[in-house]
Amino acid sequence: MTKIADHVNPGDLVSASLINTLLDAVGSLDDRVTALQGSSATGAVVITQLIPPGPVQVGQELRILGQNFGFSVGAQRVFIDATPVNAFKPGSSDQLLIFDIPTTITDVPAGGRPATLKVSNQTTIAQQPITLLSAFTLQGSLDVIYLGVTPATIAAGGQATFQYQLRSRTNLDANYIIQPAVTGPANPLPWNSSLKILNASQGPVASNTIPLAAGAQAIFYVQISTVPSDGSTSFTLTVNANATGGNVSGSSGSQNFPVGTPAPQPDTTISLTFSSAQVTGTGSVVASTISLKAGSKATITLLVTFTQAGTYALSPVVSGANWDAKVNIMTTPTTYNVTAADLLASQGKVSHVPDFVVTANAGASASGSVQFQIQRQGASSLASYPMTLAAL
Repeated sequence: MTKIADHVNPGDLVSASLINTLLDAVGSLDDRVTALQGSSATGAVVITQLIPPGPVQVGQELRILGQNFGFSVGAQRVFIDATPVNAFKPGSSDQLLIFDIPTTITDVPAGGRPATLKVSNQTTIAQQPITLLSAFTLQGSLDVIYLGVTPATIAAGGQATFQYQLRSRTNLDANYIIQPAVTGPANPLPWNSSLKILNASQGPVASNTIPLAAGAQAIFYVQISTVPSDGSTSFTLTVNANATGGNVSGSSGSQNFPVGTPAPQPDTTISLTFSSAQVTGTGSVVASTISLKAGSKATITLLVTFTQAGTYALSPVVSGANWDAKVNIMTTPTTYNVTAADLLASQGKVSHVPDFVVTANAGASASGSVQFQIQRQGASSLASYPMTLAAL
């Protein structure tokens, strides 16, 4: 609204624009008073003002002024699109709600986007359009998904090219440094010195860094230009990705490949990636390694996405003495049934978050591995997420 003049001096001309501005201001005030009077009588939620009134950034404080929010009886409900606001700051009341825009909103592009603010007291609801700006702090998660190797049989002296998908689940665009590493051979140095990072066209990647927009995905390759002829019958390849200047990272897990025999090819209709972990006892977990003291356990939560109908079985496989891994039956079924109707209703992708429990028993071996496997009934290939085990 046009700013009303602070003062009119004697002899000044009173313009039509000034009178119209005054009339507009009075009309707006009358509308708000009428709304408040009506809300007081009916108990309806009313939003009268937002502070700040303009675009608001993810993570920034927002204040909603109005009536009948139901805060005093815990009836207030606030949503930004489909994301709930669960934490309100001191000073909130039935006429004022104070909170930070949830950082779980990760789909805001760099240029911002429109959103709908909804406030209810479980009886009535009011809503107002707002503009969201992306957060300054990079947050979310990153997936590094193994898609296969060419040739299927890795031969000493030959070349091996591994395909991966880098998938962002972050709130901001970022640059990610790709860091592959080979372990297993007695002398891993010649293996690691032969590693190259290639883009989707299998051209070189400058500084091993891939730019990726928030929510986007990109194909890249890790190539062993010459597989060393050192007599190794297998090796382990781990591919990590880390945001430059940020705290977001992802890992393919530590995957074992044979030399001289066909390597297993993954089921690319299944995406299986690390999500989170919780340790009970003494230990720690990163995306590629579980470190536990004997008697401790870790609950590993993965993110699995299905793109084909079928029945899928979950089966963790452990290598290492006195280590145990199983599906957490308290939160996760041993099979998932995905129907065509499920896929149709979710735009061709159905996601779940299975939990697995890994335990280091007394006498657990110093090292080992676990493969969290998911396989469609009747399929010869499967998806797996491997992690290294380490006893503390």
